[in-house]
Amino acid sequence: VKILRLILPGLGLLLLGFLVGKVGLDEILRSLALIRWDFALVLLVACMWHVTNTIAWSFAFADAFRPRLRALIMTKLAGDAVSQLTPLANMGGEPLKAYLLRNQAPTSRGLASVIINKTAQVMTGLLFTVVGLCLVVLNWNLPQAVPLPIQIGLTSLLVLAATLVWLLYRKQRHLFSSLLALFRRLGLRMDLVESKMTRAVRIDSEISRFYHEHKVRFALVLLFHAAGWMLGAFETYVILRALGEGVS
Repeated sequence: VKILRLILPGLGLLLLGFLVGKVGLDEILRSLALIRWDFALVLLVACMWHVTNTIAWSFAFADAFRPRLRALIMTKLAGDAVSQLTPLANMGGEPLKAYLLRNQAPTSRGLASVIINKTAQVMTGLLFTVVGLCLVVLNWNLPQAVPLPIQIGLTSLLVLAATLVWLLYRKQRHLFSSLLALFRRLGLRMDLVESKMTRAVRIDSEISRFYHEHKVRFALVLLFHAAGWMLGAFETYVILRALGEGVS
């Protein structure tokens, strides 16, 4: 662990140096000069986004096992960094979050909180996207009437989003045990599958119990993630305005 604490920051600095070299130091300085003091506002909004999403995650824990907010923020940053660097649909760092919190919360509860939190984030993200598209169609002065194929596409997107939200909410209650049952039917390493089944059932039980006993908490998870998506949109607005791009 001590070796990793020395190696990982070094790798981070190497990656930063690579990105600076790829983009070009002159280009970075030119952009900073263009943004000027708005850069501080961009950083503030970005920090608020991370804090808001971390608070949302904290409500996915029961009171008795909720880690401190500082620990959650550090864990979230580490997990998000791994997610950005791995080609796993922005999910590569999620198991790492539960692992890093193993000394503050049981692994089963940590994994359950990660699944609940990610589900809420995806649900609110889909809703945010659908609402945004609807506002564009209804309120933006488009040069011409929206063609019928686009109307059909938007309607299909609404139906697909609603279906996906329902599936996410329903199927995750038996997510791990269902996956292991599928592996069992496929005949993949039966001894390994059987050894993990008890833990999978425990995690699914934690998720199901949360939805039954902590509905208000889940509503708060959704609320703070919705606020996070709005902060993300505001951050984009601030950046575009600072760069002199027209925003309406």
